[in-house]
Amino acid sequence: MLNGEILYQSKGIILFDGICNLCNFWVNFIINRDKRNYFLFAPLQSETAKYLTKKYNIDTNKINSVILIEKNNYYIK
Repeated sequence: MLNGEILYQSKGIILFDGICNLCNFWVNFIINRDKRNYFLFAPLQSETAKYLTKKYNIDTNKINSVILIEKNNYYIK
């Protein structure tokens, strides 16, 4: 279990490529507009993202996008 997993279940978590400039732009764009502090962010290279992608059985080798995890579902765009 991820430390603080209950918190993660009540928030939207965005996983993104931490070395991608475009991904970092979108993270900053969302942060600047997230007045309710609903979203949490984790680069795909982090231990948190590795845990979550394993938990949800997401193969990041086949994804070239960001991942939103929300209410025990995930969305890829």
